[in-house]
Amino acid sequence: MPTQGSFTDFMSALEALHQQVQAALVGQLPLRVYRWRPVMIPELPAIYPWISQSPFEVKATSGLVEDTVNVRARVAAAHVDGVQDGATLELIIDAYRLVVDTALYLPTRSPFAGVAKVVDRTGMQNVVDRFNDIPVLCMEFPLQAQLSRILIAP
Repeated sequence: MPTQGSFTDFMSALEALHQQVQAALVGQLPLRVYRWRPVMIPELPAIYPWISQSPFEVKATSGLVEDTVNVRARVAAAHVDGVQDGATLELIIDAYRLVVDTALYLPTRSPFAGVAKVVDRTGMQNVVDRFNDIPVLCMEFPLQAQLSRILIAP
């Protein structure tokens, strides 16, 4: 059975996917892509992931194991002017949904082929992220990826 288990490869594919969202918005607005959530307030608007609690399971006595990686992909805009920031978020959300859903559900377009057994977008929700007590308006897209591998004794 083929396995897909490199977390580094998964993060590279996720970053490449977010760069496709960035490319879809060229000429409309600048969008910064971060591989990881920055510690300090990012250049906005931006996309960055956050990994939330992610279960691990031993699938078989043959050493097959699986991590279900729960990613919170956040599209962020400055939280200063609700009207303008909302319009910026709407533009990015439309691009994100188009690019990501196409990549996830038209398998020939997936950057995750050979990297993850499956990746699904499970919804979206508004959140306010905080950077040193500075609130940033975000739309969060939960993604769930299954990374499988076979443990081999050294």
